[in-house]
Amino acid sequence: MSLRIRFVALVVLAGCSLAYSQQAQRTETTTPTTPQTTPQTTPQVPSPGPLQFQKVVTVDGASRDQLYDAALAWFTHTFRSSKDVIQVQNRESGTLIGKSLFEYDPVVFIASGRISGVVRYTLTIEVKDGRYRYTVDSFEHEGSPVGSSGPLSFGLLTTDAQCPSTGSITRSSQEKTWVDLKRKASAVADTIANSLRERLATAAAQKAW
Repeated sequence: MSLRIRFVALVVLAGCSLAYSQQAQRTETTTPTTPQTTPQTTPQVPSPGPLQFQKVVTVDGASRDQLYDAALAWFTHTFRSSKDVIQVQNRESGTLIGKSLFEYDPVVFIASGRISGVVRYTLTIEVKDGRYRYTVDSFEHEGSPVGSSGPLSFGLLTTDAQCPSTGSITRSSQEKTWVDLKRKASAVADTIANSLRERLATAAAQKAW
């Protein structure tokens, strides 16, 4: 092979090598990268539970004993029979637990006699130096029997938007009653909270026996 032919062959090979290298580089730089995705977390929705109203209230300057005595006096003046209402009376732990009820008058006409009845509930008062916590919960509706028909009770009130099926009345009447029961339970809890706050606000000024 002559020198001229060898030179041409080398030029052709070098050109092919350069073209291949440029093609590989273009392919490498234009290959799309897979975006990194952050795993999405699904927010946890709390499941329905018993209806409850609870709050911690500060009473500056009041000792635990002063708050306990004031809360005990409040029970006596608020309920007709505090002895029947109070279930737990523990000065050492600063805890008072009472059970009471309120009468319920239905907002629906159909089967109103069987829905009429009472709503029982529990009130817990816990005291510490300078503060107390009240909890109103365990609301439970009990209807009344009418003639040979048994009571129409909605049972334990919960935070669930849909009421448990009670049968005998339309679903619409059940939902209206369920909403009304919780509305009245809330009103009772507000009344208790306001009355208790007014009474215990002066606890620091009360002298121990």
